Amino acid sequence: MTEKGYKYLPLFIKGGISVAVIIYLVHHLWKTSYQVNHLGNLLWLPAIVSFFMIAINIGMEGLKWRTMVRNFYPETTLKSAIEAVLAGMTTGIFTPNRIGEYGGRIFLLPPGRRVEAVVLMFVDRICQMMVTLWMGAFAFLGYIYWKTEWPMHLRIWGAVGVVVISFAMIWLAFARKPMIRVLSRFRHYKYLRIAHSTLEQLNPGLLGKVLLLSAIRYGVFTLQFVLLLYAYGYTQGVGLAIWMIVLMYLFKSFVPSIALSELGIRETIAIAVMGEFGVPSEVAFNATFLLYLYNLALPSVLGMYLLPRMRIFGKKVS
Repeated sequence: MTEKGYKYLPLFIKGGISVAVIIYLVHHLWKTSYQVNHLGNLLWLPAIVSFFMIAINIGMEGLKWRTMVRNFYPETTLKSAIEAVLAGMTTGIFTPNRIGEYGGRIFLLPPGRRVEAVVLMFVDRICQMMVTLWMGAFAFLGYIYWKTEWPMHLRIWGAVGVVVISFAMIWLAFARKPMIRVLSRFRHYKYLRIAHSTLEQLNPGLLGKVLLLSAIRYGVFTLQFVLLLYAYGYTQGVGLAIWMIVLMYLFKSFVPSIALSELGIRETIAIAVMGEFGVPSEVAFNATFLLYLYNLALPSVLGMYLLPRMRIFGKKVS
């Protein structure tokens, strides 16, 4: 590639990302619009409160990201961490399992220690997944006891399984040594050697903070969903709403999020889970769809303004 072509390549990449985000969102909204029934017919107070919680949700994710990277990028502020989160949501929204989110966050960091940042983001996502699986395990146990007719011995074994899985997930979250031992066998590979060194620097105190922030963010996201359910006429109680939402998060975490094929999956899962508890499909669909607009679509659009600041090839090109 010529020097001139290399100079303009980042601009083409950023422009391509912007176009892909717009196409994705337009396609999603068009594909889903025919299923939306009276989306604007809602109680405005809980919907507005849920809307303003977007800032808390993104702020918690930004605080979590700053906590992860500040040992390697001490100059990272909460503002720059939030910007990285928004950029990551933009680059990740149309990619399989949002893998593009890595690029959005990391390319806003100064060049030099980006391999470490990839490892840190992977650990960050694992911590968030741990919270989802842990909460979902207990919600599923409740489902087994109160919503199935399984024999009692199967319910007991289910309870034992939940406890074992929960403690195993806690151990996995803090047990760095097995992964470090595996990576130590491949130290002659530069990037794996860096990953090995990065994991060694993640102490239990840091991981504990990240898990706590992940749990708080999980709680904020759940409360947003509860408010939107009430906005569309849900009346069966907060406890049941949380139970349904946690189950939905659990099942959604096992469904591969492959680009455009994800369209409608979250709404379908919501209708299936909440239908088991007598919630009308219109309420489940509309609340889930509006939550998507709040926490994914809108932040992704905002993040498009940060794309020109990404340093793809080691320097800022705007």
